[in-house]
Amino acid sequence: MSSQPAFHDFDRRRLRIRWTWSGAVALLAAAFFALYAVLLGNLLLLIWALLVAGLFLAHAGLACLALRHLVPERRVPARITCFTPFLCSVGLQNGSRFIPLYSIKVQDVVDGEPVDKPCFFFRLPPRASQTTFYRHAFVHRGRASFSGMLVTTTFPLGLLHLQVFLPLPEESIVYPEKMLTPARRHLLEQFLERDFGAQLRFFVPGDHPRFIHWPASFRAGRELVRTESRAMQRPVWLQVDNRLVPDPRGGFTRSEDRFERTIAHAAGFAEVLLEMGWEVGVISRGDQVSPVSGLQNLEQVVRFLALISYVDAPFPTPPYQDLVIDVEAWAKG
Repeated sequence: MSSQPAFHDFDRRRLRIRWTWSGAVALLAAAFFALYAVLLGNLLLLIWALLVAGLFLAHAGLACLALRHLVPERRVPARITCFTPFLCSVGLQNGSRFIPLYSIKVQDVVDGEPVDKPCFFFRLPPRASQTTFYRHAFVHRGRASFSGMLVTTTFPLGLLHLQVFLPLPEESIVYPEKMLTPARRHLLEQFLERDFGAQLRFFVPGDHPRFIHWPASFRAGRELVRTESRAMQRPVWLQVDNRLVPDPRGGFTRSEDRFERTIAHAAGFAEVLLEMGWEVGVISRGDQVSPVSGLQNLEQVVRFLALISYVDAPFPTPPYQDLVIDVEAWAKG
């Protein structure tokens, strides 16, 4: 039998009630014996049928009273990465003083859909709370909306199937995965370590090893470094084209998949560049994030990449002397 909304309580908790197989059989049997008792004038059978109907009312009332005092709990990891499994903690607190709950099924609701990894609690005593975990992975980056939990039980008699939605809104950011092959990393390092016409001087203690010009050092027999310091190095801007265009083969799906790979490559490039000591910024259509340095600031860049959406707008113009890398072109090459 299809579920139907029963009532809305003061906390806007939507409750749905439907029959179980045993409840449907018991109700049909009660209806049959009630009709049989009326036709025969058997008062004993009529009382028995009314008692069965009363069990349904008692079941619904007791279950609604117990479910009304449930308080949901959830703990989401601080960092969630696309395609990476994580453990999410869900729990229930029974605020009732006297009524325990048995055989409880809990499903977290993410982006409007119940998660297909239900959790189960065998017994939840009064004035107690229990916690369990489920394993999940997001296949998309961006904002993930946790709206609440679906709690299902047949407590206490197994005649009715009750499902209540407990609101618990929460929002998390799903970060993109970092995609960068060793070959592309080596090519990027070779490109950035080129000599851009800087003057050379002898190495002194305190100079960063990244500025050593090894070919000139081997020719001179001593370590030589470029006169540019790390602070004078040009920032590197990663350009991400976030305009969704039709795919030549038809549709937008392939273009969207290609764009997600570009985002993953941009995250990988940012990590490598910050590890090498460069200042890294990101340019997208209509928005940008200012250059940062140090791996401790990678979070700012990756967060910006996670929230990039499709926009048909021009690119911001970076400073003239700064280096701009087209991530999509590098990903194709």
